[in-house]
Amino acid sequence: MADALLADISKPGDAVGCFIEEHVMYSAAVQWRQGAKVWSIVHDSDKGIMHLDVAGDVPEALSVARARCDAAQRLDHAGDPEVDHMFDIPVDVAQAVTGFRHDAPDMGVDLEVLEVASRGWWRRLLGR
Repeated sequence: MADALLADISKPGDAVGCFIEEHVMYSAAVQWRQGAKVWSIVHDSDKGIMHLDVAGDVPEALSVARARCDAAQRLDHAGDPEVDHMFDIPVDVAQAVTGFRHDAPDMGVDLEVLEVASRGWWRRLLGR
């Protein structure tokens, strides 16, 4: 559903999504432009602590985030790693692109959680 929603939302411009499941150490970031996926970055610790799936025309911020997190993970990987540093890569890239991070202490922005009531309502709102 996230792909379909982001494709719809991005038709007039750009949409960036960041998905986080901390209890399983899964994170992903994606950008859509005019209904088409531009790039995606996924870290899934179930596929290995160093797992990173990258596709598309990723932002330059990826190289900075990847170098920092990779170095930190390799230092921590000497035994049984206590921290999954690679989890931060998609989150860091999404923050670099949008200026928003879900766990930032004070962004100076008041946010309201919105939920789509139904697909029909969304289409009526957009006149589709």
